[in-house]
Amino acid sequence: MKPLVSIIIPAYNCHAFLPRSVKSVIEQTYPHWELVIVNDGSTDSTGQLADSYAEKDSRIRVIHQANRGLAGARNTGLKNTTGKYIQLLDADDYLLPHKLGDQVHHLQQNTRTAMVYSDGCYFDGDKEVPVEYPSPKHGIFRELLIRNFILVNAPLTRRSAIDAVGTFKESSNVEYPIYGCEDWDFWLRMIRAGH
Repeated sequence: MKPLVSIIIPAYNCHAFLPRSVKSVIEQTYPHWELVIVNDGSTDSTGQLADSYAEKDSRIRVIHQANRGLAGARNTGLKNTTGKYIQLLDADDYLLPHKLGDQVHHLQQNTRTAMVYSDGCYFDGDKEVPVEYPSPKHGIFRELLIRNFILVNAPLTRRSAIDAVGTFKESSNVEYPIYGCEDWDFWLRMIRAGH
């Protein structure tokens, strides 16, 4: 049996972007997925739009909550999914059709790998623009200590690795300010835990 991929979309006032994001999930060549859209206190019609997707596809669920920010919405998604692998997807981004299939295959073939990631592209409208932080060619772990080059939507991660590391940090402190860099903090904690 093919492993289940849990896809988590934090959604806050993103009615204009959500259709493309959800469409990219539905069009995946790998069909064994569940999608949880976390409506994070939207004040526009994002919640109703998300509900309409859930009505059409039983693999899609929506959770409505008061606004907790990206990290809080991702954590809600993690607590309410069951897949062996986790895919984070921001509501204004999308996945290429073979993304899940390629990465599931890699993780299945490399059982000691906790996370596999890829490059990504930035767009301004329909025009591709240069990636501000390209992936390093060598010294990935050392480079990750200096800068976050992993786009949050690029990895597919084993749930077992996430369970070992813990959830995304939802707040900062004076000694270790992480606000806006919750994903970077998460990757670093994975390395520190030996993944």
